[in-house]
Amino acid sequence: PRLRTEANTMQASHAMWLRLPRVLRYACTAGLAAAVDIGGFFCLSTALFALVPGALAPGLWVVSVGVAAALSFLLAAAVNYRLSAGWVFDHEWKNARRAGRFLVGASLGLAVNAGATTALAVWAHWPPLAAKVAGVGLAFGFNFSLNARWVFGRGGPTRQARQDR
Repeated sequence: PRLRTEANTMQASHAMWLRLPRVLRYACTAGLAAAVDIGGFFCLSTALFALVPGALAPGLWVVSVGVAAALSFLLAAAVNYRLSAGWVFDHEWKNARRAGRFLVGASLGLAVNAGATTALAVWAHWPPLAAKVAGVGLAFGFNFSLNARWVFGRGGPTRQARQDR
């Protein structure tokens, strides 16, 4: 009886979270992914800086920063994909084609973010932080739309459809 009550409580909790608007759930996953990206970058760049001090090899230090940024972005994209698939869009996450599409979309979102930030800061003379906030907002809208329509929007069963079989 106790296990059944705990299972019912977990199902009710899951149903409650799924009732949140999809865009709000996506904002939560994007926020967590941003924290993973920034935290991962901090840890990786700190570790790589300890291994390759900039004073000894400035060129290698620049490369290590780029490597840390790329690896933290990929780690954040993996976290974001897993949460977006299962929680935001309620799809099965073990799908290579969908994961590939998600990575393409995340990369395009990165380009939108960096491009908008650079354009607004350099050409429109916005303060850099304001430009970054606008870039993040544009990328969020772009990525949510792309994920809702192209990555998760058509084809492939939802998790519920798989469970009903």
